[in-house]
Amino acid sequence: MWSALSVFIMRNRVSLLLALLGATLFMAFFAKDVTLDYEMPRIIPPDHPEQVAFEAFKEKFGEDGRVLMVGLQTDKLFDLNFFNAFYDLGKQLQTTKGVEAVLSVPLAATIAKDTSAKKFVIEPLATSAIGSQEALDSIKKVFYDLPFYKNLLYNPETGATILGITISKEVLDSKGRISVVSGLIDVVNTFAQAQQTTVHYSGLPYLRMVRITQMQSEIRLTLLLAVLITAFLLLLLFRSLKAMLVPMLVVLIGIIWMAGISVLLGYKITLLTALIPPLIVVIGVPNCVYLINQYHRNLRQGYDKMLALQKSVEKISYTVFFANLTTAIGFSVFAFMSSQLLHEFGIVAGLSILVLFVTSLIVIPAFFSFFAQPAPKHLTHLDSTWAKGFLDKLTWWTSQHPKAIQGASVLVLIVAASGLLQLKARGYIFDDLPKDSQEYADLKFFEQHFNGVLPLEILIDTKKPKGVTRSKTLKRINKVQKIFAADSLFSKPLSLVEGLKFVTQAFYNNKANFYALPGSRESTFIFKYLSNMNQPDSLGTADDKVANDRAKRASSELLNQFSDSTQQIARLSVSMADVGSHKFRAVLDSVQAKVATVMDTSKYNIQYTGTSLISYLGYEHLVSGLVSSVLFAFLLIAIVVAYIFRSPKMLTIALIPNLIPLMVTGAIMGYSDIFLKPSTVLIFSVAFGISVDFTIHFLAKYRQEMAATSNDVQKSVNLAMQETGLSMLYTSIILFVGFSLFTLSTFEGTFYLGILTSITIIVAIIANLILLPSILFKLAEK
Repeated sequence: MWSALSVFIMRNRVSLLLALLGATLFMAFFAKDVTLDYEMPRIIPPDHPEQVAFEAFKEKFGEDGRVLMVGLQTDKLFDLNFFNAFYDLGKQLQTTKGVEAVLSVPLAATIAKDTSAKKFVIEPLATSAIGSQEALDSIKKVFYDLPFYKNLLYNPETGATILGITISKEVLDSKGRISVVSGLIDVVNTFAQAQQTTVHYSGLPYLRMVRITQMQSEIRLTLLLAVLITAFLLLLLFRSLKAMLVPMLVVLIGIIWMAGISVLLGYKITLLTALIPPLIVVIGVPNCVYLINQYHRNLRQGYDKMLALQKSVEKISYTVFFANLTTAIGFSVFAFMSSQLLHEFGIVAGLSILVLFVTSLIVIPAFFSFFAQPAPKHLTHLDSTWAKGFLDKLTWWTSQHPKAIQGASVLVLIVAASGLLQLKARGYIFDDLPKDSQEYADLKFFEQHFNGVLPLEILIDTKKPKGVTRSKTLKRINKVQKIFAADSLFSKPLSLVEGLKFVTQAFYNNKANFYALPGSRESTFIFKYLSNMNQPDSLGTADDKVANDRAKRASSELLNQFSDSTQQIARLSVSMADVGSHKFRAVLDSVQAKVATVMDTSKYNIQYTGTSLISYLGYEHLVSGLVSSVLFAFLLIAIVVAYIFRSPKMLTIALIPNLIPLMVTGAIMGYSDIFLKPSTVLIFSVAFGISVDFTIHFLAKYRQEMAATSNDVQKSVNLAMQETGLSMLYTSIILFVGFSLFTLSTFEGTFYLGILTSITIIVAIIANLILLPSILFKLAEK
């Protein structure tokens, strides 16, 4: 089959090249439309009950993470110049396209009681810049007598305050979100510079923008470095411009196909699929290395150019195919996961690797057939003294000391097993933020002063229309709020209860000690005042109409934001700190148990949702699914190896050297407190697929030489080491350097992918060039 394939490729190389060119141009047409994914990663399956509940929540109440938070800590808040500048800032932000609302201390409002019309009127604390410090001091007194804003807009103990900017959903889910959020930040930074104050940013719109902008810059940088460094290594190893440019053409075609496949399948570039282009470079080049090395070796043996190329395809395509297949399996298993994020990654990565295999088989022999036969100086890399001497020493050492090598391997496995026992599963929603970055410091600012920014939503179903406004229900919701308020992991809770406390205070002429739920006696009056806010306006001045309109909106928003249209379901919103997956479940269970003592579950249905819950559940879902996928990949690759060698003994020999790299990597993680999470679990499947490539190439060559040397193990190992071992060294260098580029990433997950996969590759090449031959020598003694 492979002999016929090599003949077919060489005879039809021009037609195949033209077909590949046409197909690549077709894919390039679609690739130009590739876009980044601006939404939060979709991890939990769409039909998961929690995801369904979250979507239902958003349908009723809208997105829960649309507020860009600006925090500052100052003692000048009520200084005239600062307050007026802060007021002007808020007004300027309100006029920005895509901004729905802005809330800050200068833009805060109080509620007044209109006794003649028997309704409440919303009155801003400031309607324009304040003219004197005396007037501002009066506003300050009024504001600090409004408990509603305490720990919501300001922290009285630390002097920190928040400016919240609500951004429209349409903007957040579009490409324009970056320019909108960046523009808002520019405006705030101008204010901060003028007032010589430090501002902190957080909230999901900001953190999502940081993620996207970092991803854009890192895609370009990592891909550029991968291409340049790989090209340099090829030039250094082969000392031929042609041997460098043709493999680069192969990976360029692979990248175009990857982008085209993404667009054709309706996928956008996510944090995971952004890794594929540089991976194509470091994974695609080894195919070319094996083919070019074999071509040069065939020339050295006396074949003419065309026959040498044909023999290269014939000898290498079999092992390269299965090597690519195992690597593709390492990626493709994620396509079987219910997580959309990993499903897309698995499909695009798996297909891209198979395209690389086909491309290399067409491009390498075709292009080199058009080139002049390499000069003798371009074949001298086959005689590399350092490589040949190194491989000769390895062959001698493995043949003379197989017991010592295997004993040392057992010791490594024991030490690795101990490290594996220390491996922990743990992740944070904002894992991607470098711990030394300003974004991470800002996140901690909001956790320190306002207990976090991650939305958690609690829905209380009273099972009856209008049940939310019943006095008994409101009192119970108030008790639930106290549970959250007493926990330092949660921000001040917001619900209809807080709004009613605010209007009760207003009913009693804004006396702070009346900030409480209305009693049964005043409830009738208060609800009448609230209902009158929605009555048609009477004739009056323009200012009266503005105040009336504002009151109507506030009354409607209070009900719409914190209850459904039938007033059967109440919403209670809090934000929380990024406590980590290892704590979240315990925190949630503790809160649920306390809430259950207040809300009778026979009378109320309590549901917890929100971005924080979905994100942590997504983490748990990913880790458990990824572990299963790694085991599945291991099984599939074992089946492939068993098919190649058709021998249980050879299967065992092939798998043993590949267990060590994985266990060593896991042990390093365990000893170094690198936690098991989606980005690090990914390493095992990817690295195992790459590691097995070395084994397949070595054992395939070994078996070939065994047949040619009448089962002479010593000679067969030596020949396999000198021929395939050289290509293995070359590819391991390229892979190591290529994956090391990921350590330049500011994303923690990508950084660990780079460093741990690089370590795995080093251990894998050592295991396959030392342990594997020693096992073969040991078996030959029996």
